[in-house]
Order: sequence, then structure tokens, then C-alpha cells
Amino acid sequence: MDRLEPPESRLLLLTLSYDGTDFSGWQRQPKVRTVQALLEAALSTMEHRDVRVRGASRTDAGVHALGQVAAHRTRSRIPLDGYLKGLGALLPKDVSVTDVRRAPDHFDIRHWPCRKLYRYTSLIRDPFLDRYALRLPRRIDERAMAQASSHLVGTHDFSTFKASDPAPKSPIRTIDSIAVLRSGNIVTIDVQGRSFLKYMVRSIAGTLLQVGRGSLAAQKMAVILESRDRAQAGPTAPAKGLCLLAVAYDGLSPHFGPPCKPAVPWPPLMGPLARGPAEPVPCLPVRES
Repeated sequence: MDRLEPPESRLLLLTLSYDGTDFSGWQRQPKVRTVQALLEAALSTMEHRDVRVRGASRTDAGVHALGQVAAHRTRSRIPLDGYLKGLGALLPKDVSVTDVRRAPDHFDIRHWPCRKLYRYTSLIRDPFLDRYALRLPRRIDERAMAQASSHLVGTHDFSTFKASDPAPKSPIRTIDSIAVLRSGNIVTIDVQGRSFLKYMVRSIAGTLLQVGRGSLAAQKMAVILESRDRAQAGPTAPAKGLCLLAVAYDGLSPHFGPPCKPAVPWPPLMGPLARGPAEPVPCLPVRES
């Protein structure tokens, strides 16, 4: 009787969407509900072994994702579409694996050059979107916000916008672009870069919203950034308005380019009070290697 050859090791990239409302963030933690722990439990059930995965971004409690990416190394013979079907059956309704692709063996999800795109959403009162956006009491000035955001593009010391707890060795980060857009009563802030400090995007959003409300002058953003003093910036915006839209790895997926419509639109773009065309979201699938 011929012996079966042992299956080859494969490195898989899984793209996930989740409603972060009822999660204590992405990263596995004891005694709390996290996305990573649920994904690992589902994969462990499928492969009959203890599975650990690595995520592209450690989203905070309450933060959502449309394009989170996780790396999973396996010797299982389960086909790629088998993972999609199996995980679809095992995961709860507020998290979904939307794509499974193979990556090169030398790929490292944390250190491979990439671009991440976050979106912060705010809107005038809309009960259908309350889980996904910050409610505003009145219309804000998105043009002033866009003017203020221009001071943040490029490589800077972002100490002004970092969390107060122990930070990484360097507060130097690069923001490739910021776009402040309006669709009816919805205002979104898109921030693109390779990596971010803890709470950095939410702190930037909170400060830009202060500008939009008229309580902070747009031209003061440069002074606030250069101060490196967290007390000079606005409040950290609530987690529920933030979504990780996409992670694109150089050589594995396209750079951020002209947006295209995803199969499942991000909820804040579909609100009944938007009174404007639904703005398309960048769709960045991870390609088969």
C-alpha cells in the first residue's frame, strides 16, 4: 500500500470583515470576546489541532473592519474554498471571512511593506447607523477639516496623537494621504499609511471634528502637531466610528487606486439620511501568489 506524501506547508491570507461593537478588539485576551480568538477557535475545529494566526492590524475594542487580513500557516489539505465554507459555518454572524488566498512562504504579515486604509465616519442623527458612526448635533465644515488635515500628510513625530500608555520606540509615522469627504449628511475621514500609533487615527479624527465644529482653527493643526503634546489635540473620537477598510501588501495586492464597489458596502455609506449617492469604497483583494 502506497504511503500518502505529507501535505506541503501553505501560508494562507484570510480577509475578514467584522462588526466590532461586541468585541474587545482584534487581539486574543483572556476572558473577553475577541476576533482573533474566535477565528483561531474556528480554524482549530476545522483542522483538529491548536491554531494560532497573526493579524495585520490590532484593532481596538469597538472598531470595525471591512478588510482586516490574517495569516495562517497550515499543512491541512483543505482547499481554499473549503476554508471559506467551513469558517462561514463556524463563525458568529458579526464576523466573516470574505477571501482566502495563498501567500509566498517568506511573507511576514507584520513586516512586509503595506498600506492600511482607515475610515472614520460621522453623521447627523441616523438610528440605522448608530453602531458605525459618531452622531453629530449639527452640520460640520468638511472643507476646514480637509484644510487642517493637509498639515498631517507626510512623515512626522505624531506624539501629539498617541495614547498615553507605553508607546512604541519611535512616534515617527508616515501618513500617505488624508481625505475628508461628504456624502449628504455623512462626513468621512480616510487616513492611509503603513502603520499607526495606538489611538492615532481616532485622535486625529477627534481633532479634525473640533475643526469642523468651529472650535479649533484649521491653521492651528500644524502648531498642534509640532507641540508633541497630547493635551493640545482634540479628544479621542469614539471607537464605533472607525473602520479598517483595507490592507494592501506590496507585490501581493494593488496599491490604493481608483475605488471600486465591494460586494458588501460599508454601512455608513448606505444611510437613509445620506441624501446623496453612496460613495464607493476601495476594494483591495489579496491576490493569489
